[in-house]
Amino acid sequence: MKTFSKILALVLVLCMAVVLLLSCNKEEKYAEVALKHLETKYETKEFEVKNIVREGNTSGRYVVDAVCDDDNVHFNVFVYSSLLISDGYSVEKANAVMREQFKNTLTDNLLGDYVSDVEWLRIYNEPHTDYSFVDVDNPDSVTADKVEDIYKLKFVNGLTLEKVSQLIIDCSDAFSEDFGSLESITYEFELDGLKYDATFPVSVTNSKTAEDVQEFLKQKIESKSSDGNATFYWQETEAIVITVEDESTSIETTEQTDAVSDTKRR
Repeated sequence: MKTFSKILALVLVLCMAVVLLLSCNKEEKYAEVALKHLETKYETKEFEVKNIVREGNTSGRYVVDAVCDDDNVHFNVFVYSSLLISDGYSVEKANAVMREQFKNTLTDNLLGDYVSDVEWLRIYNEPHTDYSFVDVDNPDSVTADKVEDIYKLKFVNGLTLEKVSQLIIDCSDAFSEDFGSLESITYEFELDGLKYDATFPVSVTNSKTAEDVQEFLKQKIESKSSDGNATFYWQETEAIVITVEDESTSIETTEQTDAVSDTKRR
């Protein structure tokens, strides 16, 4: 009986070793697939694979952590199969190029202490999902005239609503001056432990005061649903969307409210 148990244990160990070996071989295969995809798509660039993880037990994708040796841009590659691959290099590169220009605007206007990051483009094609990455043509050569919307301008934590409102006005002024094609900015800020995303057309904020913005934000925040999740709409010349997020699923409403009154800007 003891001999049988030892044989069974040995067989189990060997089976586990074979499974592990096959898994490693498959990961190496998809790492090579990802590298081949990158080298074919970006012929003048050199890439390295840093890590690869399988998502899902029976189906799913391989997530490859990669870096471009030429510019040190880190990004992911989603490998669903040898034919279905999506990489984030071009969008991460474009954001990195534009981030430097945004940094100049923040520095010149003394706003850098209040802004933790500015992300020009969202990373994924589908909002709130990560099925595939946005693809950008010629990411090395993006320029200020390409900036029509800023996906996320993030304020540092610990600011008051009054300070956030003034910063929205100041950032709108500064960025619309440096980026002439700019149409809207989404601002991310935190108040009382809740994270808010507020998308404002510059045509609105450039004609309002900080008090206008503060009153609008205050009214909408106070009227949010009791669990802290809501989506609001402010319609004037264009729609303004404010999203309140926490760990729960957001509740969406089609409520539309009257615009704030027109007053002179500060």
